[in-house]
Amino acid sequence: MRTRNSSRIPVAIVTARTVSIMRSQQWLERQLKRQLPAEYFLLTFTVPAQFRALTAAAPALIYDLLLTCSWETVRTFARNDKQLRGESGAIAVLHTHTRRLDYHPHASGNARWRY
Repeated sequence: MRTRNSSRIPVAIVTARTVSIMRSQQWLERQLKRQLPAEYFLLTFTVPAQFRALTAAAPALIYDLLLTCSWETVRTFARNDKQLRGESGAIAVLHTHTRRLDYHPHASGNARWRY
């Protein structure tokens, strides 16, 4: 903290980055309060490298299949696994590229189970 010479009133130096971090943290805290009382798992379903040319040729079809098959897999595991035995819910995001911008279609998301 520094003070102004003329009035000696403390002035806090807050950067835009600091404000952004504070808002992100507040948003995260609000979201965590809204979570259901269930276990969460991070899942990733990837299109194998051998099928990426096909995916690039028919993206809408393959992306739809990727998300549909991913969801059916989660539901099947939740219903049939002796430890899980419950209803599942999931939120998935379709990613088409890596952070390095390589073509790498995959779906990632969180799944949860209620017992």
